[in-house]
Amino acid sequence: MTVFDRLNSFFTKVFLLLPVAVVCSYSQTSPAQNCAQFIKPVPGKTITSPSCTLLLESTCNNISKIELQARYFSNERDSGIIVSLGSKNRAPYEFIWDISLIPNQLFTGVAFLAEISKRNGDIETIQRDGIFFAHQPISSDKRTIYYEHSGTKRLTTDTIKIETNRSNLKIRSSIYWNEKELAFYIVVDDPFFNTSISEKVLSECGIEILIDPTLGRKPYPTRDIIAFTIPLTGIPNRVSYQPSFDENGAFKMISKQANCDFHYSIEKDDYKGYKVFFPIPKKAFRDSIPDSLSCNIILKALNESNQIATVAWAKSGIYDTRSPMIFNSLYKTPKPLSKSLLLIGALAFIAGLSITLFIALVINHLRKPKLKTAIEKTEAEQKLFDNLKDAVDRQITYKKLSVDIVARELHISAKKLSNLVRNLTGLSFIHFLMYLRIEIAKERLRSSFCKENEIADKCGFTDEKEMEKYFLKFERTTPDKYRQKQQVT
Repeated sequence: MTVFDRLNSFFTKVFLLLPVAVVCSYSQTSPAQNCAQFIKPVPGKTITSPSCTLLLESTCNNISKIELQARYFSNERDSGIIVSLGSKNRAPYEFIWDISLIPNQLFTGVAFLAEISKRNGDIETIQRDGIFFAHQPISSDKRTIYYEHSGTKRLTTDTIKIETNRSNLKIRSSIYWNEKELAFYIVVDDPFFNTSISEKVLSECGIEILIDPTLGRKPYPTRDIIAFTIPLTGIPNRVSYQPSFDENGAFKMISKQANCDFHYSIEKDDYKGYKVFFPIPKKAFRDSIPDSLSCNIILKALNESNQIATVAWAKSGIYDTRSPMIFNSLYKTPKPLSKSLLLIGALAFIAGLSITLFIALVINHLRKPKLKTAIEKTEAEQKLFDNLKDAVDRQITYKKLSVDIVARELHISAKKLSNLVRNLTGLSFIHFLMYLRIEIAKERLRSSFCKENEIADKCGFTDEKEMEKYFLKFERTTPDKYRQKQQVT
């Protein structure tokens, strides 16, 4: 058996089956009596430079040669590529591998095998794996997740579109949060889909969601990763990853599954596709849903060849879609003012006040516009204004939000929308938008220790100066002075 055969033998095809309840072992234990041992790189090392240095140390005097091989994966094929890194017949047994043209090796990592030839003709091998490459640029998307009431099943204006290689496969997703859950609503338009497909195939197709609530950005999933598989038939499972390294350089990852016990739904339509609503309860995140996290959404569907193919939101190599290092970032927006004050708003209605009059009372420190009363407003105006507030609430932190964007969503002209806002609030659309952003900023200033530029960014302002400008306009003070007086300690 050649050294190439030996290197091939300790790799299996478990990566094609992940996530499954198996132990994935990338290496074998090195016998204590071996004549050499790996010194560099240490197990679990992530290489970020364009070269990888390997160093072996001899433990006996009868070595005639050490030959080193490496195995890695390309982005296009699921079988490994084996390369020779050369041989050394004397110490120091140091090898420098130029990896500048090799793609990142994240989830699977790279494995090394050293064949040690002794002067008496004996040959022994030692292995080192669990070495990861992150030397190539990694780009990721950043998205805002908005507040929506529990059970909402619709695509928002900030829809995630997952690119595919099939022109007739369309994948869209919206993510939102509330006090109970982090919810995923995924719409798959797929003319190849139909429920007459065998149960086995349907159970292998579906959605996989992976979340890193700690933003640890490890090349491989850790115990902190929250992962779920949602098959098109059968029960969804939560997947837990448990990686481990031993002193001999072996890297093992245990992948276990457990049935989910919370509510979800899948709506299927033959030759059209399906819709998946999957709310992840707050308890899955231990204490609470974090303000920022990273995520990947993976779809498994039949391709033109009737084979199951994988498509991911965060793209990389075939296996690296499960690497937290490439996950896209998600940032929670605060709960919108209008939704935080629903109960108070209802009381205001009971008292005979309109929604707009109620807002005027809340912002009594503003230069109050002359608002229409409920009697003065028509039913059509009231309904349109309610739709306007909902549309703005959903996109309040989008920096490029404009009257044109909201008008398109409401299917009216920008001029009509501007006139409506001014007529009912006395404010221009942009000032109405900035006022709502200031309300969010005030809450952040009161309840957090974030820097002002971070708050400005997360509230949708262009920069800190813009936030300060509108703070002075609406609050007659600066953000810093407001925080000094109002912050909850």
